[in-house]
Amino acid sequence: EYGSLVHLVLSKIILIEDVPNVMEQLIGEGVVNEEEALGISGTIQNVLEKPEVARFFKTGLKVKNEAGILDENGKSYRPDRLVFYENETAVIDFKTGKREEKHRAQLQKYKDLLLQMNYNNVTGFLLYLKEENGLVEV
Repeated sequence: EYGSLVHLVLSKIILIEDVPNVMEQLIGEGVVNEEEALGISGTIQNVLEKPEVARFFKTGLKVKNEAGILDENGKSYRPDRLVFYENETAVIDFKTGKREEKHRAQLQKYKDLLLQMNYNNVTGFLLYLKEENGLVEV
């Protein structure tokens, strides 16, 4: 349940500054109570404020959260966050659990799909939210 809530919050965030408004919205909708909101927002703020992560959440970026991608067979994929820079496309997937090899394979699939769609210089990152140094480039 915690992982689902964190993913929901992150799916609604474009900028770091969006966290309080998103939490207020979810409290108002009855999705979380105030205590849960404090815990989740604290965790997310701590992670997103790290310089290596903050670069994916700064003003002026073109971002797509939870964007659907279809492969050549019509199978749908949904990376957590795409960030489009002038010379790079970054795909980021958020994880609330332990590191697993299948996460790397999942992210590599996202990168391959973006390359097939003619995006250049595609980079990929797994962001393990419960780890101190949780940003892993794939």
